[in-house]
Amino acid sequence: MSQTARSFVRLFALAVTVAVALPAPVGAEPVGSPSGDAKVQTPKAVRDAAFTEFNQLRRMPATKDGPALRNLVSSGLTFLTRYPESLRAPDVVNGLAFYANGIEVKRPEVRANYVAHLKSELAAALRAEGPEGDARVALLALTAAVADYEVRAAYNADNLTLFRGQIDVLAGAPAASRFLVERERSYGHVLSVGVSLAEAGAHFQKLLVHHDPAVVVMARTELNLVEVQQVPLQLQFTAWDGRPVDAARLRGRVVVVYVWSTGQKGPAGSLAAVRTLYDEYRRRGLEVVSVCVDPAENRAKVEASLQANPVPWPVQFDGLGFKHPLLEKLNLSSAPALLLLDQKGFLQHAMQGTHLTVNLAHHQVVAHTRRLLVIR
Repeated sequence: MSQTARSFVRLFALAVTVAVALPAPVGAEPVGSPSGDAKVQTPKAVRDAAFTEFNQLRRMPATKDGPALRNLVSSGLTFLTRYPESLRAPDVVNGLAFYANGIEVKRPEVRANYVAHLKSELAAALRAEGPEGDARVALLALTAAVADYEVRAAYNADNLTLFRGQIDVLAGAPAASRFLVERERSYGHVLSVGVSLAEAGAHFQKLLVHHDPAVVVMARTELNLVEVQQVPLQLQFTAWDGRPVDAARLRGRVVVVYVWSTGQKGPAGSLAAVRTLYDEYRRRGLEVVSVCVDPAENRAKVEASLQANPVPWPVQFDGLGFKHPLLEKLNLSSAPALLLLDQKGFLQHAMQGTHLTVNLAHHQVVAHTRRLLVIR
């Protein structure tokens, strides 16, 4: 397999899975009946209700065709143009840009049609907006996010250049920080897989003098990750059941480090995905260890959770929570999360999301694992 083909496979697996469903069009704010019986809704309530609809509907299976997908694009663009200042606007941006990842792989024509329609409607929306304003910034952020999706779906030099160019356009817009941080981070991740880890490091190094403080903070964190990826990961502990664990002794096997908490949403679903991975690939060279990030006072909860959901792999619980040295170094601040180490102990991927089974689809974890195990 050529280097270009390998990069394509890795970037396809790296693509973020955000399944978005169509929200209903956002209506005008109710003003109440003449008799005064109806409650008057504040602008904030209307905006929050619109996002709630969007968030609920985006979770439905991304298998709709034609009109439903066109309505999705219309609804998302409506939210961004009406409520561009909303703290939820970045969620809508990512939801629209990466929605195609939730469409069945066996239906590439539907994916292509969705992206083409999104780009067409987005271009029209930009033409309709003035040269300035919050709505234009949100639409520029969506343009950069679509370029992000496309370079991950089909890595090549042209797509990478387009992505960089769209980020630069976004960076020139006022108040772009809340969108810019994620795109600059993503660009570095694409470089690390498509070009080299050194190029990713150079990218983040340049951002240390960026005019936006939030971008600088992100770059420092990502440089830390780049550093971690250049030496074998060290992890030693005594497991919950008394087993001594040393990641160095697992060299020669692919290792999944599953980070979890009793307080996370949907822990059973995330655990089930990891358990399926373990059962499928342990005999082919996979190991799993897990780290519980509950505080010390939750020991009884941890014990109850492990009794209700017993696992065959070792579990670390030291009561340090996210003050665990490894997690601090990796900037992991929520559970569940999943680290994937290659046979030499080098960190290949650090994946974090509210629900691994939603934001990190099982087939994507499998794709990473199979690549490292050299299973075709």
